[in-house]
Amino acid sequence: MEKVLVLFSDALLLAAPMYEKNTQLWEKWNRYYEEVQGNHDKVVTSANISPSFSALVSWLGQKQEQGISLLHIYANLDKYKIEIQNVLDKIIEQEFRDTSEEVETARICNTTGEKLKEHSIDIQEDYYPVSNDAVYYQLRDGIAKNHFEEDEVGAVPVLPLETKNTSGVAQLSSHKDEDLRLVNTNEAERWSILVDGVISNMDDLTADCLDTITIQWLNQARSPDDFIDFSYENVLDMCNIPKASANGIEYYRAEDKIKIAQRIAALASIFIYLNDDNEVVVLNDRAETGEQFEMKREIIKRLFVLDSVVLWRDKNTNDYVGIESCRIKPGSFLSMYLYGSSSTTALLSKKALEYNSYRHKFHKRLIRYLSWQWKIRQQYSNLKRPYSIGGEKGLLSVMGINIAKGRPHRIREQLENVLLDLEKEKVISHWEYAEEIDESRIGERNWFKNYYSKLGIIILPPRELMDNIGSLTKKKVIDTPDKQENNVIVNTIAHSTVITEELIREKIMHQHMHQNRTMRQIADELGLSPATLSRFCNKKMKRISNSVNDKLTKWYERQMIIESM
Repeated sequence: MEKVLVLFSDALLLAAPMYEKNTQLWEKWNRYYEEVQGNHDKVVTSANISPSFSALVSWLGQKQEQGISLLHIYANLDKYKIEIQNVLDKIIEQEFRDTSEEVETARICNTTGEKLKEHSIDIQEDYYPVSNDAVYYQLRDGIAKNHFEEDEVGAVPVLPLETKNTSGVAQLSSHKDEDLRLVNTNEAERWSILVDGVISNMDDLTADCLDTITIQWLNQARSPDDFIDFSYENVLDMCNIPKASANGIEYYRAEDKIKIAQRIAALASIFIYLNDDNEVVVLNDRAETGEQFEMKREIIKRLFVLDSVVLWRDKNTNDYVGIESCRIKPGSFLSMYLYGSSSTTALLSKKALEYNSYRHKFHKRLIRYLSWQWKIRQQYSNLKRPYSIGGEKGLLSVMGINIAKGRPHRIREQLENVLLDLEKEKVISHWEYAEEIDESRIGERNWFKNYYSKLGIIILPPRELMDNIGSLTKKKVIDTPDKQENNVIVNTIAHSTVITEELIREKIMHQHMHQNRTMRQIADELGLSPATLSRFCNKKMKRISNSVNDKLTKWYERQMIIESM
């Protein structure tokens, strides 16, 4: 019953901008909710049972089962209001046709849109929205640096993906499935040959292709199941690959086209193998006696799902060269980091794509890393915390600069030159060593290892980035272009905030301390016991169950919506 009440509350919150001005309808819905809150039996016996409200609750429940959160629906309300009205209008008309008061279906008022727009400033000229999840960063970084290594068992290239919440590997595979529409045996063999060679194509340009696909998909997709049209030209354009010219005509070089086509094929060959929470399955029937057969579950998922694939073949050998174009969408593994309430989004400077993938690979890697870190650090107000130079997670490691093979003076020069370039290009606003360098120690025996690598560097983002990183815009045009201004909902909420335990904890304590709400009141609203809430706020929960985490997250989402209204 607890889940039903939460769904009732969410439905009212969502419907408020559309229906609260319709007095008779709105009062009936709220009376029904209040009665059921006070007496659960009223869910079927209340005199205020409303077919229209039941239809709304049912619609919302179905959306949440599809992985579409309340927060996402609210942020894209201009898109969903038409669907809601199609479901409810006839039911409302029938429900109230015998009453004297005419109930009209309200439209989202302009002020709602204005309030949402206030949260955003358009900085699309300089930045792209990208996933800021640690898994996505690990995957992209592993691709850029070609950290795929052959495993001991299958001798196939794998990349470990280990984060707090995910345990698995990305694996290159020539596995043929229905997504590629390769039904002919010879075609399948040629595809296998192509994929077997993609290990050499794992580099910064392939990482750029990954970003380009996800950026394009985030910009165009309206649901997790949407395909988008994609081709090598998208990458050439977004990466600002220079064109050649002849007789006054500009064109992309054939070798650049082939490089991109090969790298799209490389991404198409990646499968994700996930350990399903280390779950062990007993295969024996319960009634069986003797030795138990236990197996660990492993889930296999494509990184990308492809359809309508157009392949290039070598004219002489007839071997596949790469993918010219396709319809593409993230597989279920990747899409959960790009879409919905669990997705986290940051702003990536366009320079990350535009820098040359060979000559400026260190620039690209550092920009990607800083984009990821700034979003995280902003939440904890520690943007000025220095980045270490050496070590496994230091700047040199992030950039992939090989300390063992380089000369110390040259390595320092490389690092400083990259930072100077990024400052000049306004990718960063300022950088400095955390403490003044003692130049007298430079040049001493083992000076690099014992002194320089242990220093820290403060790297600050541009001011306009910080002003907007918490209100990332993603515009969805619903109506015709001439009505665009009045019909664009800026998705500032669904893609704006990384919902962490610390943010939820801060929100709870703010309501308790500054809004004079008791912890029992908040616990009741969350659907938790006061003891559980107390342990959470005091960081004494070793492991938060999925049920508790779900309640905390949804409560936080509701607070964000309420504050934006």
